[in-house]
Amino acid sequence: MCVILFLTKSGKKVKFKWRRRSILLHIMQDCAEKLEEIEVCCEEEFRLERCKEIFHHMALIDAKYKKKMEQRLKIEAIEHSRMKNMARLKLLSKKEECFLEVVKSAKDSLKTGLDPNSHNYKTLLKKLILQGLCKLCETSVKIRCRGKDKQAVTDVMNQACVEFEALSKIKTTLKIDKKTSLPDNSYGGVIMVTENNKIMLNNSLGWKLEDVGRKMLPEMCKTLYNPEHDEEELYMQSMPLTTKKIFYSGKLHK
Repeated sequence: MCVILFLTKSGKKVKFKWRRRSILLHIMQDCAEKLEEIEVCCEEEFRLERCKEIFHHMALIDAKYKKKMEQRLKIEAIEHSRMKNMARLKLLSKKEECFLEVVKSAKDSLKTGLDPNSHNYKTLLKKLILQGLCKLCETSVKIRCRGKDKQAVTDVMNQACVEFEALSKIKTTLKIDKKTSLPDNSYGGVIMVTENNKIMLNNSLGWKLEDVGRKMLPEMCKTLYNPEHDEEELYMQSMPLTTKKIFYSGKLHK
């Protein structure tokens, strides 16, 4: 009887140990599975975060070098524009020199080729005086001319006055300004001044020649530079850097 009880108790103990061991194995297996699952999740999260950081820093680097590239392109564009403007200004300066040289050559030809005592020059003086009278429309006008042209002006100013009165029905008086005259080394023509010296009209041949030169700039540019360019473009690009205007003042136009 005692032996049977002992064997029964021993069997129960063995069975309990196996059951406890089975439970422990199950728990350990479950823990291992959970641990593996956690490791997999951590690995996935790590990969995602690593990709995010990589793409973020790549975007920062791209933005940085894009900004540097834009700055570089701006600097290159500014430098290109500066060099282009310098070349354009140099070209305009050369064109201006060429224009002034042509005008100077024409003035020299005018000075040497026009005889102050010729009939053609007197006719030209009369037309210049008549034109000045039509622009001024004053009853009393003084004429400034070269000393060697005073006789020629005296010969034609009465006729110009008569023609002006016939055109405008305004009676006017002309006289030579004895205080001021044009330099003898000028190109001829006349400067007309009102009696009170408030209005002055430059009809000298030097000024007329420069005025004609400015108006003929497109034709001159086509002849001197490139005939294929547009007339307006040539005019704008070749406009002289210094221009002269008619001064309506008591001072002599120089």
